[in-house]
Amino acid sequence: MKTYSKWKLLAVAAMGVAAAGSANAAFVDYSIGDGGLESFTGNFDGQQIDGGSSFLAGGILITKQDGGAGLPDSLTTVCTDLGGVLYLGATYSYDAPVAFGPTTTGIAPPTWGTTPAFAAAAIQNAAYIYYTFGSVLNSGSTSQKAGLQLAVWEALYDTGQPLVVGDNAGYRFQVTGGDATAIADANFYLTGLTGNYNFPGYLLVPDPLSQQGQVAQELLIGQGDFTPAPEPGAYAAAASAGAFLCLLGMSRKQKRA
Repeated sequence: MKTYSKWKLLAVAAMGVAAAGSANAAFVDYSIGDGGLESFTGNFDGQQIDGGSSFLAGGILITKQDGGAGLPDSLTTVCTDLGGVLYLGATYSYDAPVAFGPTTTGIAPPTWGTTPAFAAAAIQNAAYIYYTFGSVLNSGSTSQKAGLQLAVWEALYDTGQPLVVGDNAGYRFQVTGGDATAIADANFYLTGLTGNYNFPGYLLVPDPLSQQGQVAQELLIGQGDFTPAPEPGAYAAAASAGAFLCLLGMSRKQKRA
């Protein structure tokens, strides 16, 4: 495992990505912890991930530090963006969860995107893996957690061809070394995926995009992990409807008097 001034998590730094900030206030701050991680080596689009050094895959434990109404205080999840960096022990800011679903075109990871033609199927395949096998993030082995992350990355980046985790020529995401059990678990999770699903869910998108000196990563959030608060306009509409019903009731009582 590679160390810096802080632990480097799922790190792929030198791919010519552009950091972009945001003027919007962050919705939630989460600190990053080890939820069950293992080291691997691999390639992306023909280039060695992290310059050939090992990268981490597995469960990412997030713990709320501030904000985030409707989001859990803590959750073990996975990231959807190979082209960013999270540091263990650091705190990151995120916008309100961004929904994806069958009526959208799919949300590709922002730094290294999916092929647009397969974006919707890719996020749906990733959602299938998360909803079907995500319990391993809480109760599974470290190999199972790492396998889940590898499978999500493979679904996001290689949907459109047979989904296999390994050292596969022509694939965008290739794993060249690491825990063989985790790789086998990943391929089990990927079996039979079609991309033709109707899973709702959310992505936590970092705001600003560049934090801790690197482009930060997105995190996957299930539908049951977030309860959106009503918009202010919804409160006003509900209040108006309640007032109308009260007035209507008073009017009926007056007519019966």
